[in-house]
Amino acid sequence: MCSLARQLVLTFAVSGLGSAYLSAQRAAADGPIRIKVVIVTMFERGEDTDDTPGEFQLWVKREHLDQILPLPSGYHHVRLNKNGVLGMVTGVGTAKATASVMALGLDPRFELSKAYWIVVGIGGGDPADVSVGSAVWANHVVDGDLAFEIDARQIPEAGRLVMYHYKKEVPTSSQAATSMVKRTH
Repeated sequence: MCSLARQLVLTFAVSGLGSAYLSAQRAAADGPIRIKVVIVTMFERGEDTDDTPGEFQLWVKREHLDQILPLPSGYHHVRLNKNGVLGMVTGVGTAKATASVMALGLDPRFELSKAYWIVVGIGGGDPADVSVGSAVWANHVVDGDLAFEIDARQIPEAGRLVMYHYKKEVPTSSQAATSMVKRTH
């Protein structure tokens, strides 16, 4: 009986590998998917659809990004529509975003050489210059990564703090400030 079970497992494994090989060959024969536009978002609150939307959900709904494709080395799967618009969630932070965009760029399933890239996100702006929900086109992006900035009027007397990691409390000793904080001088 044990031998029969092994043969069945081996048969299913070989047939599974064969079908995977044939489907990979069929995809390779058709060539990579030509992508016209890549929409890059940083986060989604929950699911891609049918709950409280984050950055990605409304793109999924309005652009009909109905096809879900796994992106194993990326932060999140990608979604595609029939017109060649691809949406992705990179994850918050430089490392996650870098890994996700690189995973997409190196994926042989996609032809991205003529794609337009739209990087969307929630950013800060001076309320005197922009209102909530404004569309803003920037010439330059300042990457503060995952940090909070302290207003100069709120700097603790222990040191000349400017930024600290987003999950850390403001250091209370100058030794902690030296190791965790970017100083102004």
